[in-house]
Amino acid sequence: RMYQDKLASLKRQLQQLQEGTLQEYQKRMKKLDQQYKERIRNAGKLSFFLRCCTQLPLMSLYSLAAVPAVVLEAITKKKKKSNFLYKRGKIISLVPSVELHSSADSMEVKPIMTRKLRRRPNDPVPIPDKRRKPAPDILSQISLLFSASPSSPEHLPATPAESPAQRFEARIEDGKLYYDKRW
Repeated sequence: RMYQDKLASLKRQLQQLQEGTLQEYQKRMKKLDQQYKERIRNAGKLSFFLRCCTQLPLMSLYSLAAVPAVVLEAITKKKKKSNFLYKRGKIISLVPSVELHSSADSMEVKPIMTRKLRRRPNDPVPIPDKRRKPAPDILSQISLLFSASPSSPEHLPATPAESPAQRFEARIEDGKLYYDKRW
């Protein structure tokens, strides 16, 4: 019953989404529309600003075209230098306040990437092997078996008895068996 209610609710939301009447959808679309308009407005401001920066010096020169060339040359040398320095300072002071993008009306909204590091658990401290000593009743049964078994030639090894020069020296350290073979 609960599953069917949830399914019906999701189907209703899907239907509203397809019709464009879902509230969450409308909120997101309104927000995206506002962002789009803001970007278009900023792009217009930027293009206007750049046009003004390039056209302003040319307009002042065209208005002075009626003045004789000698007078114009003397005036323009002084004005060009002072205007250039003034406008350069003005542009440099305005540039930080204007957002410059590689494309003025880029609609790509990229999420902020965060780096998530995996945390490894601490390695557990190695536990030494615990070996039980054989119970006394087991030892007694083993000794009984060895004493009861006949030493027949079938049980004896086929090689002759070891000479003292062919012995192995064995020792146990930290629960590990070490041996040195001597010839």
